[in-house]
Amino acid sequence: MLKRLAKARWAKAPLRLARKLLPNRFPAPSDTIDNPYYLYLRAQYFEFMKSRYPALDQAAFFATVHRNIDPKISGGANKYVADLWDLFEPDYKADFGPFYKWHEKLLFFRFLSYAGNERRIQDSYAAAYQLAIERLGKLTVLEVGGGVPHGLIYSIHKRNSAFCTRLTYVDLDVLHADFVAWYCARQAIPLHQVRAIAARAPEVPDGSYNFMFAKDVFEHLDKPELLLDGLMSHLAPGGLLAVDLEDKGLVVHQHISPNLPPLKDKLRANGFTQLAAFGVVTIWSR
Repeated sequence: MLKRLAKARWAKAPLRLARKLLPNRFPAPSDTIDNPYYLYLRAQYFEFMKSRYPALDQAAFFATVHRNIDPKISGGANKYVADLWDLFEPDYKADFGPFYKWHEKLLFFRFLSYAGNERRIQDSYAAAYQLAIERLGKLTVLEVGGGVPHGLIYSIHKRNSAFCTRLTYVDLDVLHADFVAWYCARQAIPLHQVRAIAARAPEVPDGSYNFMFAKDVFEHLDKPELLLDGLMSHLAPGGLLAVDLEDKGLVVHQHISPNLPPLKDKLRANGFTQLAAFGVVTIWSR
């Protein structure tokens, strides 16, 4: 009787509705941790970590990652990390550096968990890269913050690295930044990497870039408008700027500047127009 109830259409309706309303929280059946991009990125993660820990066993590595990432298994305890710092170390926000360094492995593998939903990767990261490749061909890329550059890695996984002639990557001095340097070396992508100070708006490295990507970064900065000024001033003529300037809600944990939508007016005042939008990422051109 219970099996028949579980198979009934009405019993599955709430889950279907939840998937429709919250697609990233309830990925479709094809968006699992067995999808090709996740498996590719997991293999890259292992090779990178193996270079640091030569005795690392692949089977144990994969089993541990699976146990802590698969939503059907994981208890989701990671979400309590910042709550615990707020409770026991309330002064940590005066200097976010130790917080990020202490949790660099946790954050690094959280970025791997994103790859478990390939639809989310495509919509929120890769689509902007695909548009840029279609319009510009060869890309000189600047990525700021946001952890592992999923749009770049996914595009390389799908087509190869020939579209990226140079990458400038700005992020904290943590494990995932080391991974990006390691990965680019394996792909023979010329890389200029800048290690930033946690919570401080970084200076955009000198140069001209025809594609810039900054997602999940502005809300973590003390003066997000300074980063946007730098991006606008270093975008090459005809280039594309892909940024996430959506509202991030309350000031909580590492989100210290959540009121981002007014920055869109700054873009418009400087002659930028919205070209396209993919998830929370908007593409601007001038």
